[in-house]
Amino acid sequence: MAVAMLGESSRHLRSLRHFSYAGSRNFAALGLGELQVGAEKVIILEKVPLSNLPWPKKRGQIVKAERLWRKFFSDPSQWADVRAQKVKSKQPDWIHMKTKERLWMKSASNPAWVRKKLAAISPGRASPDGIINVENDEVVAGDHVLQESETIKTMEMQTRAPHAERFDDVSTGTSYPMKKPRIRTVVRGDDSIRELCLNGRPKHALHVLDKRGVDPGSYAYVCLLRRCTNIKDLAEGKYVHAHMENSGFVPSTFVLNALLNMYMKCGSITDARQVFDNMRERDMFTWTMMLTGYARLGHLEEAYRVYEQMLEERLPLDGVTFTTILSVCASLRSLEKGKKVHCDMIKAGIHSDRILGNTLIDMYAKCGNIRQGHTMFTEMKDRDVVTWNIIIAGAARNGYFDEAFELFEAMREAGLKPDKVTYVCVLNVCSSLEQGRILHSYIIEAGLELDLWVGTALLNMYSNCRSLEDALQIFEKLPERNLVTWTSVIAAYAQAGIPEKAWIFYEKMLKEGIVADKFAYTTVLHVCATMGDLEKGKQVHDHMVKSGIATDQILDSTLIDMYAKCGRTDIAHQLLEIMDERDVVSYTALIVGHVRQGRFQEALQTFSSMQRDGVLPNTVTFVGVLKACTGLGSLVEGRRIHASIIKAGLAQDSSLKYALADMYAKCSSWTDAQEVGAYA
Repeated sequence: MAVAMLGESSRHLRSLRHFSYAGSRNFAALGLGELQVGAEKVIILEKVPLSNLPWPKKRGQIVKAERLWRKFFSDPSQWADVRAQKVKSKQPDWIHMKTKERLWMKSASNPAWVRKKLAAISPGRASPDGIINVENDEVVAGDHVLQESETIKTMEMQTRAPHAERFDDVSTGTSYPMKKPRIRTVVRGDDSIRELCLNGRPKHALHVLDKRGVDPGSYAYVCLLRRCTNIKDLAEGKYVHAHMENSGFVPSTFVLNALLNMYMKCGSITDARQVFDNMRERDMFTWTMMLTGYARLGHLEEAYRVYEQMLEERLPLDGVTFTTILSVCASLRSLEKGKKVHCDMIKAGIHSDRILGNTLIDMYAKCGNIRQGHTMFTEMKDRDVVTWNIIIAGAARNGYFDEAFELFEAMREAGLKPDKVTYVCVLNVCSSLEQGRILHSYIIEAGLELDLWVGTALLNMYSNCRSLEDALQIFEKLPERNLVTWTSVIAAYAQAGIPEKAWIFYEKMLKEGIVADKFAYTTVLHVCATMGDLEKGKQVHDHMVKSGIATDQILDSTLIDMYAKCGRTDIAHQLLEIMDERDVVSYTALIVGHVRQGRFQEALQTFSSMQRDGVLPNTVTFVGVLKACTGLGSLVEGRRIHASIIKAGLAQDSSLKYALADMYAKCSSWTDAQEVGAYA
């Protein structure tokens, strides 16, 4: 079918060129730029069926759209935002929660005042006049940022067209210097090119395009960056970025958002920040990606600073933003920040839906204000299993164990079916064997007894309730066991005072090919220390070294304790000396070890080193050094230690009173012993 020649006036249109010509009322043409063929430049056009365009067919559609938008702006809380769930552009952006009426932000039926208002409220999502809505089958669903393929395709025409410098509305969105666009352009009708960009290796795809004389545009670059994001290949992503800069391509805000998203998802915060700082124009997607990226990678303080910048920029924050920043406050355990965000949310007029309500309850619970969390829980009308799980876990975390169990019973009475998360939370706060058996019966009823995580929680519950036989039965029943399960059964035997059996299970775990972690090594080292078995302790230490595990204060202190209890205070002292950061546990373990071996002078020397390091002693430390003074019969040292105890505010501790009285009595200072009060 012949396509009409472009008129001079139509050259200045930004994206879509509409044509009326004899013989065809079924197609419109898109200007895609020019292709160099020898010495001649050929206009590249693409025919698009009019059925794919969002033109209103009847006057009634315009009237209906205006009525619905007025209804929307009068009370936006009645409309559900479903943009993140869109897979195709034909799907609506907003659905009325009661009447199920639908609205499209980029519909051609929308009046001009609606488009202006949407652009002012949400520039990142607003649709400029003339953008085409097409099927979104070329970008994978699930990432709302990259689902706006119609914007990408329009930018393809704007950014790469040879005459783009004529258009005064072409947005660079970056501080990169403007370079003269190349003549070559991507013809998106080529399925092989699309396949290369979406499914191949990005570096290889760019080489193929270069050989074909095809210069990638916005659409191709975003697809390539999306591919790098999906396969988590930072090197490929950096190659695409370098290709963009070296080819003279001028990226728009949307393309830079895809680049920023790639760097964040690949874990390169430095590169993401550099892209962000160099952007001239940032939309809500830009800021949201920075916020969520920092939060996901654990840079919580930086995430909160981005949120503060968003407030300074007076950006229209939505529920997604507040959900993310509230989670950040919860992870920071900062009640002050969390309360401020809650106030900001109220000021912004954001209505708390179920997800946002759950996040608020979780924030207050994790920040220690369980009462406020419970108040919000009682005010919530629409609670789901997640809501109940959050409040139960929050009550348990704050020490309200009985209340957590009562909430569990209330959940069942409300007709909600507990899931595996619920049972794990409640099992962790179970206070009696009888209570535990009731929970076990519920779990069997729910068919979750053989679930790995629920089974491990059951094992721990029986272990804590000193029912070793039940714990072992659960362990034997589980069809699958992981490191946590093995560590739990080892700890169960250790707590029951059967270290030899605990060691047997450790050896079985190794034969199963399970590699221990810090917690498992700490548990097994305690077992070796309890047995006083130096050879087994050295064997575990050797396993740690060979595994290359990075030690921390707890693991180092446990090693020192094991060697000290096994009689090798010399090795324990060496380990203490090479520790990056010594704490009261590591010093106390060595002091007690010296005392146990009768090395009283060394114990006092270690205590002096501890004081020089500025580490504050605890009750166990003072009991150890008082025993050293008793062993030496040194009344002078004993009185010096007594003065330190008074200074630390521990003089009324009953165990220290007895230790002081014993020291004074054995040093023949009966008057001091009586003054302490233990022998009075």
